[in-house]
This record gives sequence, C-alpha cells and structure tokens, in this order.
Amino acid sequence: MNIYLDCSHMKPDTFTGIQVFTLNFLKELSKNLNKNLKIITQYPELFDFISKDKILVLNSFFRDKKNHWKKRFIWFQFFLPYLLKKDDILISASNDLPYYGSFKKVVVVHDVIPLEYPNGVPLFTKWYFKYNVKFCISKSDLIFTVSEISKKKILKYTKIEENKIKVIPPGVNHLGRNYVNDDGKLNNIIKNVNNYFLIVNPNLPHKNFKNMILAFLNSEICNKAKLIVVGELNFENQKLIQNKNNVIHYPKVSNYELQMLYKNSIAVINCSFVEGFSLVPFEAALFEKPSIVSFNIPPAQYLKNAVLECDPNDILSMATAINKMYYLYVNKPEEYRKMGSLAKNLTKELTWENYVKKFLDELLKLF
Repeated sequence: MNIYLDCSHMKPDTFTGIQVFTLNFLKELSKNLNKNLKIITQYPELFDFISKDKILVLNSFFRDKKNHWKKRFIWFQFFLPYLLKKDDILISASNDLPYYGSFKKVVVVHDVIPLEYPNGVPLFTKWYFKYNVKFCISKSDLIFTVSEISKKKILKYTKIEENKIKVIPPGVNHLGRNYVNDDGKLNNIIKNVNNYFLIVNPNLPHKNFKNMILAFLNSEICNKAKLIVVGELNFENQKLIQNKNNVIHYPKVSNYELQMLYKNSIAVINCSFVEGFSLVPFEAALFEKPSIVSFNIPPAQYLKNAVLECDPNDILSMATAINKMYYLYVNKPEEYRKMGSLAKNLTKELTWENYVKKFLDELLKLF
C-alpha cells in the first residue's frame, strides 16, 4: 500500500494559501509516513526536502503554467486513475479528486467560496466548483476541512453524509505567502511608520476591501492612526486609497518585512465576507496582536475573546470595532495586551504536528 499526496495543483511563483497549506502539510506528513508516502508533481524543484525516489514526476506536457488547470484536469481524470492500485490511498489537498478508481480517495476542502461568492471569479473556476468539485467531493471516502464554518457550507452546497467530514484546523506556525524575498533588511519607509492598522492581501472580491477602507476612513480615529495595506490591488481598489495621506500601500513586501508589520501594528483588520480559514489573524497572533474580524469567519471561532467581531456588510459596525480597538490600545493598554497574549496562546495550539496527528488518526479508520 502506498499513500499518494497529489501536488499537481502547485506551480512555481504562485504560492496561494492552498499551496502554503500543502507544503507545510507535506513536510510534517513525510516525517510520519516516510516509507509509504509518494508525491505527484510536475515541478519536483518545489520539493527539494523530499527524496527523489518518493516523487512521481509528470510528463513535460503537464508543465504548462499558462494552461495549468486545464491540463491538470486531464491528468487527474484520465491518467491518474490508472496509476494507483486498489489498496492505495490518494490524498488531494486542493478540493478535488478523480471521478473514478478503486483506490481510497481523501480530499481536503478548504472552502467553497466560488460557489458562495461567485462575483469576480473567473468563468473556468465557477464551472470547476459548480460541477467538477461538487461531483468529486461526492466520490470521496473521507473529507477534511479547516473549520466548523467551512463544514456547514460544504454540507449546504453538496449532498455529503455529515459523518464523512472531519474538521481539523491547520497549523499556523509559519509565514509563507506570495511575497518577494529580499536581503531581510527592513524598508526604511516601513521602519519609520508606527501607530497603524494592517490589512493583508485584500484584492479578491470576497475580501471586502472597499467596506474595510470606508470603515477606516469613516472611523473616529482615522486622523489619529494610519492604515497599511499589503498586497496587489486592482484598479478600482487603488482608486479607493488614492490621495489618502493616512493610507499606505505596499504591493509586495518580504516575509521579514511582513513579520515586522505584524509586530509593530495596533491590530489586523480582516473583515471578509467569507473565508475558508484566513491565516492573517493567526499570523498576527503569533506576535501577540489582536484582530478585528467578521463574525462569520473561522478566526471568530478559534480566537474567541482575542478578537473584536463585526458585520462585514455594515460599515458602521466595522468602524465601531476600529474605534474600540484604538481606544483599548491607547486608554486600556493592559486589556489590549491581554487580548494579544490570549490570541498567541490560542494560536500556539494550532501546529502542523497536531494537524497531521489528528489527520492520520482519522485516516487509519478507513482500514
């Protein structure tokens, strides 16, 4: 019996949240399943920490960044099912599975955001989730997801037996994002900024950037504090912050710079309409920083009492939370520090070691 982890969704220079998840999951999984684990990829250079004899490298036809998802679909549905034997297990960390095959199928479904919030989602992605992902999930033997919130949404959009879905929060003791690495020296502009709130990676429609900006600009403290925005912005979002002296935008920062931005911030603002998990508040928590989050996303579940909650559809609700956080920061520093300390303690429990242990405990029940 072999356990195959499909990594064909990964490609160089495009480290999405799912790809960060897969890399950290694989690093820990390989410590526990060294003999039986094999990985499938078009880009073996991404996995230099794995022995070469454990890597199944796809034909060069599939090394096509431009048509990555289309060719991956061909591989997944028409080639992979013939590769695995009946007693093998396939783990997919990217929401989908082959339609057929006698081997055991295990999938990690992070979220169903393209089904829940299709605005701005590319046409192929809409189709992929509406038809392909829903059908793939129905063929799985076991489904893992990252929160009770995600579980409820999976059940809402698919016809799955509830006992097939297992909830395990992923590890968050890492900082891995699609940022440009530099020599690790802090940018002088970043170094000289203080007294600010922080928004990270807000460009996708479900991230609710417009409402977050309007909430900050309409808050009572917008002339007392600054807002730093990290990540690429589309033209519409760039216009929202144009000529705003109290809003600073960094399209890209290094991992080190991001850590310093977390460390020196007042709090993170993360008021998305929907999220699968949302790493940002947990990354901030590692630096003992509280967050302002939507009431309906996983950080509100896992960081209870260490965050201020708000309604992502209500600008006044968000502005009120920003005002309150600043008030605690300035006038009740002990209470503010307690929130940050609690956030860090809660996040410490979410390690990759714990995730993989719980994952394997559930996986063994398949036999």
